[in-house]
Amino acid sequence: MLSEFGHSKACRIKACRRYLVSSIDEPNKLISMLTRSATFPQDKLKEIIVAPNHQRVEKLLSFVEQASSTVMEDFLSALSHSGYHEQEELINSTKTHDKAGNSYVYL
Repeated sequence: MLSEFGHSKACRIKACRRYLVSSIDEPNKLISMLTRSATFPQDKLKEIIVAPNHQRVEKLLSFVEQASSTVMEDFLSALSHSGYHEQEELINSTKTHDKAGNSYVYL
């Protein structure tokens, strides 16, 4: 079951799906990184790999939306390490809130 934060990340993927699909233009590097993940189900990756090129990102996002928070974190890490920093930050925008929560303003 998804945690509250995992659920909000899944909601961000749904809300930004069109942008994510169009901006992740080279999914092979991302998928290659996920094949090395201990938590990402290899049978799902095989299903994604055999899909036509234009459907790979769509299938990957659909799976990640429903997956555990551990799989979501592996996906976000792979996004970042594949050079998709903007996409990772968009989905993982709680980072900004965490930093803001630790900031103090002294008058």
